[in-house]
Amino acid sequence: MAAIVKMRKGNYTNTLAVENVIHYITRTRSCDTDNQAFVFGGLGVDEHDPEMMCQQFRQVQSIYQKENHGVRVMHEVITFLPYEIIDINGVNRIREIAYKFASIYYLSGFQVVYAVHTDSNHTHIHYAVNATNFMDGYKFNYKLPELEHRREYLNRVMQECLGRVPALQWIDDIGWAPRYYNELCESCEHSGFLI
Repeated sequence: MAAIVKMRKGNYTNTLAVENVIHYITRTRSCDTDNQAFVFGGLGVDEHDPEMMCQQFRQVQSIYQKENHGVRVMHEVITFLPYEIIDINGVNRIREIAYKFASIYYLSGFQVVYAVHTDSNHTHIHYAVNATNFMDGYKFNYKLPELEHRREYLNRVMQECLGRVPALQWIDDIGWAPRYYNELCESCEHSGFLI
């Protein structure tokens, strides 16, 4: 089992950023009638209603007067290799990984929405993370020690849920990536940098 975690590059500063990302990952846009998310949920938000999720992200940003200050939402993806066989038990374990990894954001004070997608040749999990902390109003900030902590936490979750951990190595300007990074990049549709 191998996985990569990527922060999606993008300008998530506009007024519709929260709605665009949440509706994209939950596959609740009008154009998504044939392309459904396998499962979605969230922590710190109504886990069943994407419209309410958006409203709750905006409420936290409004309380701390961050609606017009920089990035409004972070978009992250965990991708599994396309040739890995994911049976129904595997997909259920992926759902558990999605929930458990989402908890690292929530326990740090950030609302998070997650969705498991099985509609491509590789199963992947999307995360929309409110860039404003609901406990103190501070904005989400990536630093290397935090990324390392998240990688270690993901490894523990993978070991617990799947019984194995992806072999990751540090690649300059990219981050934590599987030893066969080039093969993965060619097979993945998502862009961004890996941690």
